[in-house]
Amino acid sequence: MSPKTNMLNSFLQRNSGYLVGKEFLYEVVANKFNDIDVDKWDYFTRDCHGLGIQHGFDLWRLLETAQVIEWKGELHIAYRDKVSTDILELFHTRTMVHMKACQHKTIKAVEMMIGDALQYANADFQVDYDFDSAENEVQHTTLSGALGNMEAYLQLNDQVTEQIKLKSKGNKNSKSLRKARKLLERLVVRDIYSVIFEIKLRSERKLNERMDEIELWITQKIERSKWLGVHMVQFEDKLNPPYVLVYDKQKRIESLAKMRIRKRPFEGCIRVYYKGKKRDRKRGVLSKEMEGHFHWLRTCRADF
Repeated sequence: MSPKTNMLNSFLQRNSGYLVGKEFLYEVVANKFNDIDVDKWDYFTRDCHGLGIQHGFDLWRLLETAQVIEWKGELHIAYRDKVSTDILELFHTRTMVHMKACQHKTIKAVEMMIGDALQYANADFQVDYDFDSAENEVQHTTLSGALGNMEAYLQLNDQVTEQIKLKSKGNKNSKSLRKARKLLERLVVRDIYSVIFEIKLRSERKLNERMDEIELWITQKIERSKWLGVHMVQFEDKLNPPYVLVYDKQKRIESLAKMRIRKRPFEGCIRVYYKGKKRDRKRGVLSKEMEGHFHWLRTCRADF
């Protein structure tokens, strides 16, 4: 369980009677009931504007029709039945933002590189924190150790990559920090991981099966499999109609599932990234073994 979850559970246990009769307030910011909340309205509007993505949902219509209504003995936020298409468009917008931005192949390549750099630096990069003891001694832990230590976790911020670069230059004996620094420097010159194979599927079951097959094939048959990274992406509307409540003029409540609204079909893809430098691919410096792997990855659609 994550530190955030432990902290939240502790707060709820201490204040278990605080929101009795006001449970609907949990559906305002981070709605776990049906995923419709103001947080999504905010970042959808902001991200769509920044990325130039058109969206068709009208958040003001949702706000104007939102009401707190009792359903099955609990209070929930419900919307007028006439805005059901806006609700559906809200989840379509989330899918489009993920397809065009969040899950874009270049963004995932950068995320993969930062993740690899943090793994390289984990052993030799120390996170300093004050353990709040009587002696006020400075304690140390690794990056992975900070995940389970809130005091250390609070010391981490967006500057961790720059700190890795600085500590690498100060500790020239650490090969792991040097690897991490070189990987982060590749990001600056945009020498990022490149996609060498991609397959799209419209079945979640087949997607998971192909993912397991490709990962197993690479692990067993490719000796230098560390040069390859596999990533799976799923695109679908996360709309859960049974828990989206709507009401009509007579205040009769029903779930969105009864309105037969059509959702976007499932779509997913598997990408295989090459972690080497671009010049290796352009100059043909790769070994014959690796070139054979590239040929297999381009033609394995027939096999899978």
